[in-house]
Amino acid sequence: MKQVSQLFNATLTAKLTEFGVISKVIVLDIATPFAAITANFGQYGFTVSNTGTACNLQAMAAAAQKFGETNPQAFATSLFCSPETLTVPGADQTYMFADTLHPTTHLHALYAQQAEQAVAKTGLGK
Repeated sequence: MKQVSQLFNATLTAKLTEFGVISKVIVLDIATPFAAITANFGQYGFTVSNTGTACNLQAMAAAAQKFGETNPQAFATSLFCSPETLTVPGADQTYMFADTLHPTTHLHALYAQQAEQAVAKTGLGK
């Protein structure tokens, strides 16, 4: 994830610089805090790191197949996850990822804290 994030940020920064608007943007590094959270996931309130998913993806695909969907795997994503399809109750707070790609509610909240801190360091809003 770190390499993808860095490539995205470098490409975006280059384009924003090219268009002369980079001074109006705060580039947020999520890869570094993500590595720290993954390495110390228990300290951040997670019981499952990036080794499992909060959403029961297999059950979601099976339910879609039962209802006759032609591509049941398309329903095995966090887009269709709900409290009823979590692996365990409260998994959105104890697992890092909802599916194989998307962060859970709790991990998103930690990312939001990082963003708030980055904005606060710039002095914006004062």
